[in-house]
Amino acid sequence: MLFIPDKKHYYKNNDLSDFATPKKLHMPLFGFKSPLELLVSKGQRVLKYQQLAHKEGLFGSSVHAPVSGVVGDVLTIDEWDYLEVFNDFLNESEVPSPMNPEAISIPEFRQILQGFGIEGSGGARFPSTAKYAIEAGDVETLIINGAECEPYLMADYALMKNYAQELALCIAFIQRLFKIPKAIIGIENQHRNLKPILEKALTNEEVIGGVKLLSDFYPQGGELQLIKSVTGKTLKKGSIPAKAGVIVNNVATIYAIYRAVFKGIPYTERIVTLFDEASQKGRNYWVPIGMPVSAISDHFFRPTSEHFSLVIGGPMMGRSVQDEGMAIHKGSGGILSLYKSSYQSENCIGCGYCADVCPQNLLPMEFSKNVEKQDINQLQNYYLQDCIECGACAYICPSRIPLVQDIREGKRLML
Repeated sequence: MLFIPDKKHYYKNNDLSDFATPKKLHMPLFGFKSPLELLVSKGQRVLKYQQLAHKEGLFGSSVHAPVSGVVGDVLTIDEWDYLEVFNDFLNESEVPSPMNPEAISIPEFRQILQGFGIEGSGGARFPSTAKYAIEAGDVETLIINGAECEPYLMADYALMKNYAQELALCIAFIQRLFKIPKAIIGIENQHRNLKPILEKALTNEEVIGGVKLLSDFYPQGGELQLIKSVTGKTLKKGSIPAKAGVIVNNVATIYAIYRAVFKGIPYTERIVTLFDEASQKGRNYWVPIGMPVSAISDHFFRPTSEHFSLVIGGPMMGRSVQDEGMAIHKGSGGILSLYKSSYQSENCIGCGYCADVCPQNLLPMEFSKNVEKQDINQLQNYYLQDCIECGACAYICPSRIPLVQDIREGKRLML
C-alpha cells in the first residue's frame, strides 16, 4: 500500500447540499454485470419511487424512479443502456410504507433488499441480496466500510458525519437479525474526529462493537484489505468473506438499507462528491440516481477543455467519462474534473515499484507484457484474476505505463 495526497482538507468541513433535480434523468438499466428488464414503456407516466426495471434472482436488483414524470426512450451510452425519464417536477410519489423492523424475518429482509434495489455503494455494486445469503449465527463480525481511501472522495465522510444515528440504528437491526456478535465501523485515522460521534450513536442503539481507526494508506478501503486490518484474516480475491465469518458493507449501503427498512423508501439517491481540480473546489451533494454527468458539469465545473477530463468515481479506480450522457449509479461516489496527464508512456525499466505497492502481492509489470502478447496462459500464471484494479501500480510507475488499462484488457481477454 502507499500514501497518496488526497486534498480532502480543502472541503472537509463544507456543508452537505442538495443538487437541483434535472429536467431529464438517465436511469441505468444495468446491475451487477447484467442488464435489468424494463417494467414500463415509452410514454408511460411514472410516480416517484415506482419500480422501472428489475432482474430476479440472487444477483438481481431493481431501479426506481427518483422523480415523477414520463418515460422516454432507451439510450445506449458508452455501451450501456439507460432509460430516459422526463421530470414533471410535480414530485408525486408512491407513498412509502415503513415496516416494523422487529417483525422482519431473514427471508423477508432479502426480499426487501432486492425489491428496494439495494446494492453495494462502494463501487463494485455487488447485490446486497447475495451478500446477505447467510443465516443467523453464520457471521462473527459485521464490518462497516467507512475507509473512503481514494483521493478527493468525501461522500462517505459526509454521510457518517450527518447520519450517524441512522447508521447505528440500521447496524443494530442487522446485528440482531443475523445474531452477529460484533459490529465494527472502520474509518481512516485522518477522520478520527468522527470516532466520538459514531461511538455515541452505536452506544445509543446498543450496538455491540465499536469504531476502529485505520491507516491512511491506499487502498485501505478495499474489502480484502479492510478485513485484514480489522480481523487479521487474509482472504484471497474471489473468496466469500461470509465463509470466513465476516461480512462487509459500505456505509452508504447501510444507509440505503436504513431508508428501505425504516422509511419504506427505495434506493433512489446517494451522496456524491464533486471536485474541480482547476479551482480546487469540492463539495458533497445529495444527487438522484440517474443524474446525467452533463447536468452536473454544466453547473459545477469550469468549461471543459482538452486540458481536463471528467472521471466518474475516484481518480484511482474510477473511469473517464466518454459521453456526458453517462449518469450517476448506485456505486458512483464522485464526479471529478482533473488535469490530463502530459506525460508519455515509456518502456518498463524493471524498477519493481509496481510490485512493491501491490496490496495483492502480484507482479503488475508482467500483466502489460503478456497483454501485449495476448498470452492468456501467462496472465493466468501471474494471477491476473486476483488483481483488484486499485491502480496503485499505475500511480507509482515512473514509466507511466497504463497498467490499469492493460489489466482490464487482460481480464477481458481471459473471459
